[in-house]
Amino acid sequence: MIDLHVHSTASDGTESPSRLVEMAKETGLSAIALTDHDTVSGLQEFLEAGKNSGIKVVPGVEISTWDRSKEIHIVGLFIDPAYPPLVEFLEKMREERALRNRLMIHRLQNLGYQITEEEVSVVAGGESIGRPHIAQVLVEKGYFETVQDVFDALLKRGKRGYIARSLKRPDVVCPLIHEAGGVAIWAHPVSGQHSGERAYVKKMLKGLVPAGLDGIETFYTTYNRNQTALLEELADANNLLRSGGSDFHGTTRPFTRLGTGGGCLSVPDSYLEMIETYLQNRKQA
Repeated sequence: MIDLHVHSTASDGTESPSRLVEMAKETGLSAIALTDHDTVSGLQEFLEAGKNSGIKVVPGVEISTWDRSKEIHIVGLFIDPAYPPLVEFLEKMREERALRNRLMIHRLQNLGYQITEEEVSVVAGGESIGRPHIAQVLVEKGYFETVQDVFDALLKRGKRGYIARSLKRPDVVCPLIHEAGGVAIWAHPVSGQHSGERAYVKKMLKGLVPAGLDGIETFYTTYNRNQTALLEELADANNLLRSGGSDFHGTTRPFTRLGTGGGCLSVPDSYLEMIETYLQNRKQA
C-alpha cells in the first residue's frame, strides 16, 4: 500500500517531513510521496529521513492551475527539487500567495475579524502560507469551532472573505514538471463534483492530455468504488497513469489518515511500479 499525495509543515500540513516517513512506516506503507503546495522546501528533510527507513520516498509537489474556469491541482511526482526553473516558478507562486493572503486578511479585518499577517505566519511555520492557516488563526481566536467552519462561512469561492488566486494554465505547469524529471498527475478529479462526473472528467481531459498530463488520481480519500472504477476506465481510455493518495494534512483534517484516508483507502503498490516504468521508458526514448 502506498500514499502519493501527502502534505507537511512546509505547506499546510501539521506533521514534519521526517515525521511523515516515520508515520508511513508505522502505518505499513511501502512508499510515500511528499507533495506540498507550491514548495519543495520540505523535500531535503523528507528524502534524508527516507534513507535506511525501508520506505520508498518520492519527491513531489502540488501546483494549482486554472483551466476552463476551474481550479485544477496538478501533482508532480519524482521531480528534481533542485531544478532551477521549477524552484523559480514556485517562488513566484508563493509571492502571489503572499499578496492574496494580505488582501484576504485586510478584507477579514474590514469584516470585523481581528487577525494579522504576523499571526498567520506564526501559525503556518513553513514558507507556503494559505487559507488553512488563516482559518486556523480564526479558530484559535474563538471566532469558529473548526477550520471547515471558517471555509464554509468565509473562505470558500464565492464567500465574503475569498479572493481568487492568479494561476498558470496546465500547459505551463505540466511541461515544467516534465523538465524537472517528473510526471504530472491530475489530483482528486471528481472531489466536490456532485453530478455529471463522467462528462466533466472527459471534458477536462480534452485540454489536459494535450497539455502534457501523464496520469490521474483514481484513488482518493473521498472516492467510493464507483468513482474509482470510473476514473480507472477513463485513465485507461486516455493512456494515462493511475495514481492515488490520501491528501493527508494532519490534525487540520482529523478524519483523513495517512495511507488509509477515511479508513477504506488502499492504493496498490503496482501504481508506483507503473509510474517508475513509464519514467524509465521516457528517459530511454
